[in-house]
Amino acid sequence: VVIVATDGVWEFMSSQKAVDIALRHKDAREAARAIASRSFKRWMGNDVRSDDITVLVAFLDWGS
Repeated sequence: VVIVATDGVWEFMSSQKAVDIALRHKDAREAARAIASRSFKRWMGNDVRSDDITVLVAFLDWGS
């Protein structure tokens, strides 16, 4: 999985956590939404506002 995201995601989430969330989904859009949602919840638990939260998820198939 490849995850490209703005700093609003990485402020309160490790890259490993984002990968763990993404791998729970088969659809890349669902995975991106789940990461964004979790990021927003973490922002709201730590602040009264959030930074920009943009996520792109791509699942790579290496033809196993």
